[in-house]
Amino acid sequence: RVFASRARFDAESSTREFVILTSDYGQTMLGRFVATQLAIEAPGVRVRFRPLTDSVIAEAEDSLRAVDGFILPHGFVHDLPHLDAYTDRWVILADRDNTAIGSTVRLDELSTIDWVLPFHRQGSYVPAVRQLQLLGVDLRVAVAVEGFVSLPLFIAGTQRVTMIQERLAHLIAPGDRFRIVECPFEVVPLVEALWWHPALEHDPGHAWFRGVVERAGRALAGHPPS
Repeated sequence: RVFASRARFDAESSTREFVILTSDYGQTMLGRFVATQLAIEAPGVRVRFRPLTDSVIAEAEDSLRAVDGFILPHGFVHDLPHLDAYTDRWVILADRDNTAIGSTVRLDELSTIDWVLPFHRQGSYVPAVRQLQLLGVDLRVAVAVEGFVSLPLFIAGTQRVTMIQERLAHLIAPGDRFRIVECPFEVVPLVEALWWHPALEHDPGHAWFRGVVERAGRALAGHPPS
């Protein structure tokens, strides 16, 4: 009877809360679609988004014991169960009137521009910036911020540029004020995924929630950047 009761999960009547750790990017992009799916499928179910930190990611398996998952791109966590939700790509974002960068840019020009970068500190870099480091390009960082959503605010009205996810740029950086410039190198695609602890693999409620994330990812993928 105990095992039978654990095998059932009624989404429509459940009041379970799922705790997900993610960046402001993951919350803004995938999180809002997850919240929409919950409102449709399970109005009593709650989701709580909390910020990820370097220490949490470094001890991912232990950290995941206390929560329901991370929303995080590939490259930071390895050898744990995950569900790929959607893909994105890195682009350069500049103010519409920025004269320090044209409609295109060469690789050697990147080191002559002032940058605003997210999570830029020793041992912690966004993947596209790490690629540039491996290519021998040293970026001139004027401002470092702890997040992605505020990036357009720090380049508006300046000659600075930033590296940002394309989907997020189209969502928060209107075309009449900003412009997107393609990266002058082959950037590794960004694959955003839900990661969880192996102990949750057969939890029926968690399995249902993973389905919600999968449907949210499909819904997001159906809204391509314009």
